[in-house]
Parts: sequence; structure tokens; C-alpha cells
Amino acid sequence: MPQLVDVYRLMLSNRNTFYEQMTNGVKILYYNVYAQFTEIILQSQIFVANIKEEMAAIAAKVFHKYENLKDTFNVQITSNNSAWARKAEVLKE
Repeated sequence: MPQLVDVYRLMLSNRNTFYEQMTNGVKILYYNVYAQFTEIILQSQIFVANIKEEMAAIAAKVFHKYENLKDTFNVQITSNNSAWARKAEVLKE
């Protein structure tokens, strides 16, 4: 029977060794994934900040062009109103 006990202890020891190796492997995997996850989060935040900055720049350019376009339309409207007013004067005469 002592040999059976020795074999049982060896099996337990091997099982414990296997469990420790698995536990260490899981911990290493967890830390590696966590490190990559934080890098992904950081890069995502930088990407979002860059996109927001570019969108703000585009919006500013569009607004500036809109202001220029609005000024041009106002000039055209004023010119058209003057032309219609002159035409009305001509028709009254």
C-alpha cells in the first residue's frame, strides 16, 4: 500500500503543478490583454479627439464659406431689389 500512496501523492503533485502552470498562464494572459486593452482605449481616445478636431475645423470652414455665401446673396438680393424698384419706376411712368 505505501506504493499506492506514493503514486497518489505524485498524481496530486502533478495536478497541483498543472494547476499552478495554468493559473500563471491565465495571469500572464490577463496582464497582457489588460496592457493591450489600455493601449487600445488610449489610441481610441486619441483618434476620437483628432476626429472631433477635424470636424470642428471643417465646420469652421463651412461656416466661413456660408458667411461669404450669405454676404454674396445679400448683395444679389439688394441688387435685385434695386433692379425691381427701377423697373417699377419705369412701369409707373
